[in-house]
Amino acid sequence: MISKNEPLMPIGIGIERLAHSKEVGRLAAQLCREMFDWDEQHCQQMFLLGLVHDCGYEFVDDPLDHPIVGSNLLKESGYSYWREVRWHGIPHAPYYSNELLVLNIADLLVGRDGRRMSLDQRLDDIAWRYGSESKQFIQAKQLACEIDDSLEKLGLDLWGFAGSLELEE
Repeated sequence: MISKNEPLMPIGIGIERLAHSKEVGRLAAQLCREMFDWDEQHCQQMFLLGLVHDCGYEFVDDPLDHPIVGSNLLKESGYSYWREVRWHGIPHAPYYSNELLVLNIADLLVGRDGRRMSLDQRLDDIAWRYGSESKQFIQAKQLACEIDDSLEKLGLDLWGFAGSLELEE
């Protein structure tokens, strides 16, 4: 039993989180190439963004704090896409960029163990882990709607690309 005086242990980054982050990076780079037609250097930067987007988990005991802690660490290090890390996974964020959109899509289509999955599977996974009334699940559903709206404004259709994304059924 932990006493009130003992600090909580950080969640940390385990093998599953590393697999998730690596695959988010790979999918983000693929989305850059196939949906946004960005140059290869930009796609490589999006791979790196996916790889570091959950770095805050190493230092927090509340999973909802990981974007803030991770983005602060990256900002202090001079990382260009710290804002995307700060606002990833958060619906109605006060910040928007196409890079954040790519990160959010990739993050929502990769399970916690690094497997690509459909949006419905990912939402089911979040509901199973946190509960269907949890803040995490509600935010994920809201974010999915925002992603659809953003893609529509850009004239893009994620589901038209879904076949090339190798999502699990």
